[in-house]
Amino acid sequence: MRVFVGININEDIKRKIIDLQKEISAIPSKISFTKVENIHITLKFLGKISEEECKNFIEKIEKVLSGREKFYLHLKGFGGFPCISNPRVLWIGMQENNNLLEIQQDIESISDKFGIPSERNFKGHITIARNKNKIDIPALKQLEEKLRDFGWGDIRVDEIDIIESRLKLTGPEYKVLKSITLEDKKHNG
Repeated sequence: MRVFVGININEDIKRKIIDLQKEISAIPSKISFTKVENIHITLKFLGKISEEECKNFIEKIEKVLSGREKFYLHLKGFGGFPCISNPRVLWIGMQENNNLLEIQQDIESISDKFGIPSERNFKGHITIARNKNKIDIPALKQLEEKLRDFGWGDIRVDEIDIIESRLKLTGPEYKVLKSITLEDKKHNG
């Protein structure tokens, strides 16, 4: 099974992403857009693992995330990987967030124990499209410049999901295998 760890996105942000995808579709290109139901933040792609490995991974991640509190992420900006001049992936970014980085590092340390290679230089983002062919780079750069500091809104991270990705002819289908609920903030007093 192909598995990844991710954060699902609320409907308000998804609507804004759909609007952006419509704007991008006006740029001459051959881009494939992320389906609205598949929009998420990937914290770690585990790749192909057995059901037993997945079960063990879930047990370990539940222990590590136990006691972690819910938090907010501020989505900001637009760009491409590896760069806007040669984008294979178009994304919406986010402000750096210590809670997110700590959770991602915890997931990396668990993944390491399963022999899954570490991801260097994690950059939180939402993939909105993939570019397999040519795209009008000047038009894309103009859009990137316009949206570089644009605030898409905040999302509340209530849970971390372990998700199976099944490859189909119509694109990947995702199934949440386990949602790990984060805790409400503790109040002293």
